[in-house]
Order: sequence, then C-alpha cells, then structure tokens
Amino acid sequence: PTKDPAEAQRIADNEHAARCFDGYEGTFTAWLVPYIEPSATITLNDPMYPDRKGSYYVIATKTTFSKNGGKRTVTLGRRL
Repeated sequence: PTKDPAEAQRIADNEHAARCFDGYEGTFTAWLVPYIEPSATITLNDPMYPDRKGSYYVIATKTTFSKNGGKRTVTLGRRL
C-alpha cells in the first residue's frame, strides 16, 4: 500500500508485466555443463518459437546424480 501515485503506478506496471508473460515457464533438465545457479541469467533460443527467445531469470536449480551421469533441473523465472 502506498499513497504516492507514481509509486502505485510503478507497482501496477511491474505486476502487469509479470502477468502478461509470453515466454517460457516451468523447468527443463540439462547436463551439468554449463554451470548455472539460482539468480543467474540464461539465454534461450528456440527456432520453433522465435518470439520466446531471450534472457530468462533462473529461480532455482536441482542437481541429481545417477549411474548415467549428473543432471541439473533449472526452474525459469520471468523474461528479462
């Protein structure tokens, strides 16, 4: 809550941008290289969906190991 109209507009603009998301969401699994950690930025480029390409914020990562090797599950945040 704020009484400043400019601050209220900034909050509303940020909320609108977060809800009008047109990129990727969810998780994907990759090998351990390249290294990625939460709060990093990754760049995705998919020829099937060129409108979704861009830089994304990484919310979380989960690393697992098995007899087949190590994998990292990356959770994407909003597009930057």
